[in-house]
Amino acid sequence: KRCASCHGTTGNGDGPDAVDLGIHPAKFSDPALREEADGALFWKITVGKKPMPDYGRKLSPTDRWSVINYLRTLARR
Repeated sequence: KRCASCHGTTGNGDGPDAVDLGIHPAKFSDPALREEADGALFWKITVGKKPMPDYGRKLSPTDRWSVINYLRTLARR
């Protein structure tokens, strides 16, 4: 729900708000995502990275881990 506006519904970085960012959002389907450690992804979701906002206060730790588990399914495609 919160990620799709920029990262797209399939995680390809082609969400409707991506055009206005000035950068390309990460493609969750990129095989390079497999190289990212779970802890690194958790940190990025928690503190954000401009223009991505931080979700440390918006998502519980359990929800952030659920996002990471979902991202892992996209990287396998």
